[in-house]
Amino acid sequence: MLVPLRQKPPSDQHGPELDLVGQVQRPRQDESSITFAKKQASGKRSKRWAAKTKTGCLTCRERRVKCDEQKPFCRKCTNFGRECRGYQLSKDMIAVDFSIPRAPDHESLKLADALLYFALRIQPKVIRQEKGSGAFQSTRPSVKAHMVIFPDAFIMRTINHNIVTITQQNRALPRYGALPSINYLWKQLYEYVASTMRELNHLINTGDDVDMILHYILSIFAIEGTIVDSVWKVHVEGFASLVQFYGGVEKLVKTPMTAMAIRHMFIYATVANTTSPTNDQVMGFDMLTTEEVMLVYSHSGFSSFPCATVMFLDMMQITRLRQRCARKPQAVEDLVSEARSVFRQIQDFRTSDWKETYPRSDDSILLAETFKAAVILYGLLSLPRLLSSQCSSPDDDITESPRLYYRTLLFNLVVAGMTTVERNECFTWPIAVLGAAFHDGAPMVQNTLLQYLDGIIMRPGVDCGAVTLTSRLREFWESGKSTWEGCFYKSTSVLA
Repeated sequence: MLVPLRQKPPSDQHGPELDLVGQVQRPRQDESSITFAKKQASGKRSKRWAAKTKTGCLTCRERRVKCDEQKPFCRKCTNFGRECRGYQLSKDMIAVDFSIPRAPDHESLKLADALLYFALRIQPKVIRQEKGSGAFQSTRPSVKAHMVIFPDAFIMRTINHNIVTITQQNRALPRYGALPSINYLWKQLYEYVASTMRELNHLINTGDDVDMILHYILSIFAIEGTIVDSVWKVHVEGFASLVQFYGGVEKLVKTPMTAMAIRHMFIYATVANTTSPTNDQVMGFDMLTTEEVMLVYSHSGFSSFPCATVMFLDMMQITRLRQRCARKPQAVEDLVSEARSVFRQIQDFRTSDWKETYPRSDDSILLAETFKAAVILYGLLSLPRLLSSQCSSPDDDITESPRLYYRTLLFNLVVAGMTTVERNECFTWPIAVLGAAFHDGAPMVQNTLLQYLDGIIMRPGVDCGAVTLTSRLREFWESGKSTWEGCFYKSTSVLA
């Protein structure tokens, strides 16, 4: 019997379809329609061969090959000898041009370091050595000073101060190689000295600014004064020649800063001549008259050599007698009356009547007595016997020779001054005279002098005069020599 089948509902009637079990079946959708729907939702059209990200190197991307993305250069390029041009930064990594200030250059940093060092290490220890209202009262730099116009000269001075401080603390000679750990500082110092010399030569060629020229020479000389066995004499001779070339002392001392520079160089040269052989003297200032010497020297005290003006002139006269005796030994007899007059003038000097243009300090009497005895003993030791014998004993009751009397007197004055005078580095020249006088002295006395020099060496900001003098005296005492020329057989600067 035929059973009629149930008719299928028409297509417009969307009823659920049942499977064989009677469950409702879900409508099927074409896969292509699903993919198309996703693309429509994203709104972007992509290609199958295009890379999703652009992370390969520029070379591989240009060649459209896969890059291994090795940093900094991919191996696909380097293995086949191609130039890998690196990787393109993303937009997020590209630096934005902000208005950031540029870092200072190397030289500006050095100048900043020098200024900081000066403020922390040098300025707190600066002691004004000028007194009164003389022409040379102020030693502070003016607007035209080298540290303002030419920074290299200022940096040079701070590096030198640092070297001297380190060598003092380690009790080493201020000489290149004495402390290998600071050799780099020495090299920097020499570089800035050379730079300052070039600037100095440029100023000399133009010849416009005499003050700056003389101050540059003084700055370089100050550096040489702290170094053992330096060529300081060359700078003194050049300085003296330029002073004469630019019109002489009387013209140049009208400017206070230039007058200070002339006085500084003149005193160093004059004192160095006393402790140098007669065939190795600084002759640049010999043409100065007595009036010019007083104009340069007598306006203010000099802390390294606080000697009365009249004593300074007598010391210069003794040095000139030495030079004349060395040039004409046969004419020594002609100088007897002049030597007698010099010794009498020194002995007649009354320290209580010492008057200068600047006020007297509490130590004026002690310093005047010390340098008076030192100048007399210098004449007794350095002049030929015929001339030194013209110095008589200060008192008829004194039986010992003038040399022994003034040696004992000067030693007692130095002992008193080293314990009472604040800036006792001024006693280096009297100690130099005592060292030559005690060639036959007791070892205890010689050790005392060396201890005084050792204390001066450790004072901040001193030159190498005490170091050089220590070396000279040790060598002199060990040699067995007894003459002044035997002690100071080569040019020596003893000022500290």
